[in-house]
Amino acid sequence: MKIYVSHSLTQATNDYLEDKNQFKKELENLGHEVLHFFGLGNSPSAFEVYQYDINNVEKSDLMIMFTDMPSFGGGQEFQHGISAQKQILVLKNKDLKLTRMVSGPAEKYDYIEIFEYDPELNYSDVLDYLKKKYFIQ
Repeated sequence: MKIYVSHSLTQATNDYLEDKNQFKKELENLGHEVLHFFGLGNSPSAFEVYQYDINNVEKSDLMIMFTDMPSFGGGQEFQHGISAQKQILVLKNKDLKLTRMVSGPAEKYDYIEIFEYDPELNYSDVLDYLKKKYFIQ
């Protein structure tokens, strides 16, 4: 399965990014292809970064979106996923609020699901849920 993981980048701390990279490695260890976004650093033009990331949303079988830190890019990716009717799993930290700009579409479209996770479990609850719901073992 091709999976695109969307999360905050520009304002994120190194610890936050390492945490999300570890989650992506766990997905790869389960045999899935993680479609990465461009990231920071020596990137091509801003439009090429936008186009690359949106193309990866298009190519994905599943988009996973973390909502634990604000992300303008993540919001754009989410909207594109909605327009393309992609299967989207929104990951909501149980200790944080979720904007209605995310929960609203999840109420209307059956291809968007919200999963509330416990940050103390290092995503083990998320991975267990993914295995049961999306991944054929």
